[in-house]
Amino acid sequence: FGVIIVYMAVNMSFTVFLYTGFIRSLSIELEEAAIVDGCSRMGIFWRIIFPLVTPITATVAILNSLNIWNDFLIPLLLISSPSKRNIPNALFAFQGQYNNKWDMAFAALILSIIPIVIFYVLLQKRIIKGIAQGSIKG
Repeated sequence: FGVIIVYMAVNMSFTVFLYTGFIRSLSIELEEAAIVDGCSRMGIFWRIIFPLVTPITATVAILNSLNIWNDFLIPLLLISSPSKRNIPNALFAFQGQYNNKWDMAFAALILSIIPIVIFYVLLQKRIIKGIAQGSIKG
């Protein structure tokens, strides 16, 4: 539980920075048009702003997840139970002072790649579509 609080504190500034930049780039005319049409403040948020921040929410989720997935130091310092280690710390356990368990380390590396590959295969069309949209100038 303590690791979650630390990650929230560490990633909060980056997340707020990304959301602030994205929301400031949104057009104020959308909000003004909704007010003219009689939409409440909560209605503006849920019907207009919230759907528009979906791309930045996905970006923040991916970047923060990768940061947590690959982090070594925080779990090393805060997690004492070997069964609750993350992947980099579990891989570090295969390295010893006098011997290395290369077969176990490479097997663990292959297992650690599987969730990322599954995630990419499931979202491949959206990832490629986002890359293609980002390359179009207009």
